[in-house]
Order: sequence, then C-alpha cells, then structure tokens
Amino acid sequence: MQFWRNCVKIGTVYELIKEFRKVRDELITAVNKFPQSKREEPLFEGWSLKDVIAHFAGWDLYFTQCVQHLVLGEKISFFGATNSFNKETVAARKNLPFGPVHKEFVNGGETFIREFEKLDRNLWRKKFWPKKTYTPLAVLKINIDHYKKAQLKDIQKLNSSFAKKL
Repeated sequence: MQFWRNCVKIGTVYELIKEFRKVRDELITAVNKFPQSKREEPLFEGWSLKDVIAHFAGWDLYFTQCVQHLVLGEKISFFGATNSFNKETVAARKNLPFGPVHKEFVNGGETFIREFEKLDRNLWRKKFWPKKTYTPLAVLKINIDHYKKAQLKDIQKLNSSFAKKL
C-alpha cells in the first residue's frame, strides 16, 4: 500500500511536463525576440537577460543531475542557499558570450525534460534529500511557476516596451 501512495498518476506528470514545455517555449520565444543590443544590459534587478537564462541553465543542469542520481540511488549534494546558487551559476557563465549561454539554456532544458519524461512513476515523490521537501514533482512545479510568474512576464513586458519605442 505504501508504494502506491508515493506514486503519481502518470497523466498528471505528463500534463505538468506539457505545461512546462509550453511555458518554456514561451520563454524561449520572448528571449529570442529580445533586442540583441539589450541582452547584456542589467535590466532585471541588476541582472541582464544573459544572466537570467544563465541561472535557468544552472538550475536545469543541477536538477537534471539530481534526477539522474536519484534513479541510480546515489546521494545528491544539496544546493544550499538559493541566492548563493544563483550567483554562482551566473558568475560561472559571466565571461561567455550570449550565444553559448543561450544554447546551454535551450539544450539544458531539453535534457531536463527528457530526464523527467523517463523518470519511473514511483520516484516522482521521492525526496532528493531526507530532511527537505524537494521531489522531482515539486521541482517540476517550481520550475513552471518560476518560468511563468517571474521571468517570462518581465521579459515580455520589456519586449513590449522596446517595441513601442521603435
């Protein structure tokens, strides 16, 4: 009985993955529309568009690795403080041009989705760390929320304001 309580309905998982794909595609579209001359300007509370997608790339890579370790039954090191992780992932890509960071963001997100799509249903509610609440299901929901509510709206709003100035 305990096994089934920890399982997630496979339809629910696929709906969430579909929603993540949709919001991610919207974000990629908004990023691609962003004026090239503005992509490295600090427009998002001190971050540039490049920094924003660098931080997404860092999180997608990290949680892809978490899922891979979870599948193998391996211990996963906790990321620590969110703000510190964000700063580290952005700093690691600071000297790269926009193109490679964009490519990592796009490709890393696709890898993230593939790993989540093939995840066995009995692992969706399995905690990455015993004393934390993060599970693959929770991470997918967090990513959807983060993409949709924070970054996507900000980027779209700036794109609109740039378009009005033309």
